[in-house]
Amino acid sequence: MRKTLLTALSLFPAFALASGYSLPNVNPRDLSLAGAAVAAQVDSGAALAMPAALARQSGWYVRIGSSALNLFDVWNDPTGAVPDDEIDLVFTPLPALSVSYGGKIAALGDRGWGVGLGFEPFGGGAVTWPDGWEGRYRILTVDQKVLRGGLSAGFEVLPMLRVGAGVVYYYTFEELSQNLCISCFAIAGAPDATAELAAQGGAITFDVSAELDVPGVPLRIAVDYKHEGKQTLEGDLKWSGVPSGVAALVPIARNQDVEHEVTVPSSLNVGIAYRVAKPLNLMFTYTFDRWEVYQEDLFVGSEPGAELAVERNYGNGHTFRAGAEYDASPTLQLRIGVHRDISGLDTDTYSPSLPDASSWAVTAGAGYRFGKGFSVDAGVFYAFMDEVTSTNNGSEPSLGSPLPTGSFRGTYEIAALIYGLSIGWTPGAK
Repeated sequence: MRKTLLTALSLFPAFALASGYSLPNVNPRDLSLAGAAVAAQVDSGAALAMPAALARQSGWYVRIGSSALNLFDVWNDPTGAVPDDEIDLVFTPLPALSVSYGGKIAALGDRGWGVGLGFEPFGGGAVTWPDGWEGRYRILTVDQKVLRGGLSAGFEVLPMLRVGAGVVYYYTFEELSQNLCISCFAIAGAPDATAELAAQGGAITFDVSAELDVPGVPLRIAVDYKHEGKQTLEGDLKWSGVPSGVAALVPIARNQDVEHEVTVPSSLNVGIAYRVAKPLNLMFTYTFDRWEVYQEDLFVGSEPGAELAVERNYGNGHTFRAGAEYDASPTLQLRIGVHRDISGLDTDTYSPSLPDASSWAVTAGAGYRFGKGFSVDAGVFYAFMDEVTSTNNGSEPSLGSPLPTGSFRGTYEIAALIYGLSIGWTPGAK
């Protein structure tokens, strides 16, 4: 029974989600600088990006905004047996909010301090493949949202040195669907069955940071570390269109509760900001993401023995970011950025549920300060990803062999567009 169950569970790799990539910081200022502003945080967004920078702020700062993600993915069949296919365009809103307050401690020589609270999307995926496409036994739809919230504080240890720390909470929602070939069980003319999985869960972890202003040089160096968050998502798996005989043969094809382990990896950001001249600030950041923790997706069903570890085999990720911010006037800032992201994906376990690849991205945006402490920021981020061809290709379901094997054949051409707008308010400012 155990061997039969594990064989039947081989359809579950399609539920290996888009956990192999994360979104850039969707705060429009950070977005327009390609995430390079780690050492140049200036508002309440520092609550999540760089807690140490909160010690440089004075008074209240509130920022609220929203971004959106459009994902593009074209699948090319190397056999030429069927036409190319592509995911439907999905509009995915990404709201964000941050609040901070800072001041000076006179008794400690006017040392700066600050606290901040933030909420933003961290990552996820929005994939909708057309009904009836060749890979429907691997995946149909993915809607995964990984959210991040944090409470943090910063303190000025020395006039040029600030440290910060915070509590970070990750919470994930996921909904997925795929097909099961019922006619392949020798039930002539039977339509495909459909599985729908919905689960959610969270985890708490921590963030530490520091930034240093180099004496005599308009240069700031910053380091931020966020520890991994291990989440256990709980939910249910529901099927439609499964004949009773198939459900008896394939335990996973029954309605049941499911748990899924999802780990947000540890990340390290090392950044510098160099003010070349009064109106121009240049920024560079290196990001290390410890994706080697993503070796498998673990699904545990409530049916006896319904457990499967799905091989993913990710390596660590590396991102190189650069940005420039120019003060065109006392009220207008212009921004541009570029990044190169190197993914740790393994083509032997590549899945159409996970539109991941190494990528280049170009960014642009602007900020404008109104009177009475109000400001508005806008940013756009476009990533064009390297073409990915799956390896270790297996077979698709057929009569007498109802379950797929290996990775799904094909070459993938992927791109992503993120754009956002936010409003900031500093109470009491002119």
